[in-house]
Amino acid sequence: MAIALNSLPLEILDQICRSLPRHRDVSNFRLVCHRLADVGLSALLPRLTIQLFPESLDRLCNIASDPVLKHHVFIIVFVMDIFEPEGSTFEEWQDKLAEMAESLHPNVDFKMLEDEEEMRSSWEGLRHLLSRQEEAFRTLESPRVQDALQQFRNLNYLEVRYSKPRDGASRDETYMNIYKNHTYIHKENQPFYPSFSGSTYTGRPGIKPLRSLLRGIGEPGLRTLRVAALDAQFFNGNVTAEAAEFDSLLGSLRDLNTLQLTVTHDPDTIESAESSLSTDRFRALLSSAPHLEDIDVQFGDTDLINFYPRVANVLPGELSWPNLRRLRLSVVEIIPRTFLDFLRRQRSLETLELGHCQLPEGSTHSWSDFFAPLAVEFALQKLALSGTFGVERPTGWDYIDMRDAVDDMELQVCEALDMVVCSREFDAFLHYYKAMPDIDVGVVKQYIIRSLMDNPPTRAAEITMRIPTDFAHYFKSFAVTTDSSNWGRGGMWVSGYERSLRPVIEGPEAPRF
Repeated sequence: MAIALNSLPLEILDQICRSLPRHRDVSNFRLVCHRLADVGLSALLPRLTIQLFPESLDRLCNIASDPVLKHHVFIIVFVMDIFEPEGSTFEEWQDKLAEMAESLHPNVDFKMLEDEEEMRSSWEGLRHLLSRQEEAFRTLESPRVQDALQQFRNLNYLEVRYSKPRDGASRDETYMNIYKNHTYIHKENQPFYPSFSGSTYTGRPGIKPLRSLLRGIGEPGLRTLRVAALDAQFFNGNVTAEAAEFDSLLGSLRDLNTLQLTVTHDPDTIESAESSLSTDRFRALLSSAPHLEDIDVQFGDTDLINFYPRVANVLPGELSWPNLRRLRLSVVEIIPRTFLDFLRRQRSLETLELGHCQLPEGSTHSWSDFFAPLAVEFALQKLALSGTFGVERPTGWDYIDMRDAVDDMELQVCEALDMVVCSREFDAFLHYYKAMPDIDVGVVKQYIIRSLMDNPPTRAAEITMRIPTDFAHYFKSFAVTTDSSNWGRGGMWVSGYERSLRPVIEGPEAPRF
């Protein structure tokens, strides 16, 4: 029996259109008839990707002025690659190239790698690239771009990120030629860092783009904001020239559901970054979004950690988000009692993710003071731990690596803690295994956590250790009653952290309970 297109509900036609694998298929779908042309329009341009070049910003403004297309843009991604001037003269450019080349080819004469004519061509190309970038910065702060952003009435997702050289920026012909001639240039387009003193090209890019974009967002407001790297000085209340409009920008965040933010800082300005994050501006940023369901915040680069901001300085102390489901914090200093009090106010929290954390210097607390109450008082569905958790000892700082193995098992510490804190099946197993109603399972779980977290092994190098424990038999017996074949390989207890490829060695004997 033939079915006329006009008889199909719009919802079915819309699902058919959105399931098409390629953009060209959507275009062909719209050519069938007027009705499918109308249905396919909403799927034709839902996402815009804009780069920090004048031509790309012109494209944004042209789409915003189209009376039809502007209503079908829901997502805007700004790829804000910031190209450093790399010196103000050709000679300084040569020195920079030599420094980068020698770091990768220490035994090769730089003159053998480079031709002066190619270097001069690249120098002229970089000057051209930077002049276009300077023009783009001026355009970005112009009323034209801000007016354009206000035309996207259905915009609910804004992402500000950077790309690695072989990714988005390499689509630019000038940059592609530079990279082709000097293949050892890598990750030189750092995002949102203040450029060196005296630069006339980039100024302080860490603040200008986001300030301009948020200022241009109109009603009804964003639902999702992702910023891959934002200079910590954005939150410095003393920099009036850059932060005067901070409070007025917060209004555009009132409808946010998802916030993903990486706060960066220049390694030479650690004290300034610490001071900026100690003000109330970061807490004000979070407080301005009362409907958040997903918070994901990282401070600095996990490969080179310079300092750990205190949780108490960055999380609003008395605030509770009634709809918060997921909280992820990376590179933070945790005071167990303070952070637990904060978590108790988040009654809807289901997933807690922590990475690269440490206790305060001189603290009398241990990590079990934090994780044991989590296991007893909270009803989390997922605890995802990654990186190192620092502990101060009389001999200095040591840490627990979440990739450490539990005893002789194929089970990581992060997976074991997730199991102890969140698994209702593990709770039921402990009740059955003990077979004694007067045994407090919560006490048993506290002993397990203490054996794993309170006695970090002494490490001679960055290697993964085996952590001995008197309670390994609980995990082994639980494995008999459950399918443990997927532990550490995407199964039930994976915390979201990649399994280490480094060798695992035996750690020191853990104290017995």
